Amino acid sequence: MAHSDLGGSTVSGVRFSVPGMPHIIVLNRQQLADRMRFTLCHELGHVIMHG
Repeated sequence: MAHSDLGGSTVSGVRFSVPGMPHIIVLNRQQLADRMRFTLCHELGHVIMHG
């Protein structure tokens, strides 16, 4: 997991997946802590369900 301002985007977070490599989840550090926790759980759900 990493934090970024995502270039000023309003996106809360994003997951990158490359075959043979660990997933990378980037959270927007401009978001409130509660929103970042929600986004992390949401992206982890994608890893688990589509992983």
